[in-house]
Amino acid sequence: MDFYGLLGIHETASNIEIKNAFRLRAKLFHPDINTDSYASEKFRMLYIAYDTLIDPIKRKMYDQLLKKELTYVDEWVSKAEYEKNQRRAAMRARMYANMQYDKFEARTFSKTTFHVKQAAAFIIFFSLLVIGMLLLHKGYEYVFIEDFNGARITGYAIWGIGGTFCYISGRSLLGIFEAWRLGGNND
Repeated sequence: MDFYGLLGIHETASNIEIKNAFRLRAKLFHPDINTDSYASEKFRMLYIAYDTLIDPIKRKMYDQLLKKELTYVDEWVSKAEYEKNQRRAAMRARMYANMQYDKFEARTFSKTTFHVKQAAAFIIFFSLLVIGMLLLHKGYEYVFIEDFNGARITGYAIWGIGGTFCYISGRSLLGIFEAWRLGGNND
């Protein structure tokens, strides 16, 4: 299926053009607005096309599969990953098709919800970082200051836990940045 033709855009379209084309067609084919029997299926296909083309990684896989530029080794992995992404997009499309249009529009196109989610993610990141740093400090006390039997082993264990918390917080910060880069700075 040609997702570019479905959305009515060129293959070089930007994310803003993709989003605008999807918004225009979603208003035409959302089941709350259009009562035709084909509207729900058309809306689902539009959402799958939008979900695939708005994400640079999925879009690259789609373009490669469309042009059949994959090598034999990469083909199996890419097709499996692509099909998994398509199943997830189809599930979201069914959910959005059953949702009232105003709720769908608010959930899909609202920048406010994006920023609230980003703020919550940053709070979680900061909490994990603080907990990790406190555990690292406590581990230092057990290893170098405390003088009871088993203090070093306890300190090393606390260091491991603290390091894990710091690692998780760092990964969450990378996720926050990546989400902002991909979805938070365009209209």
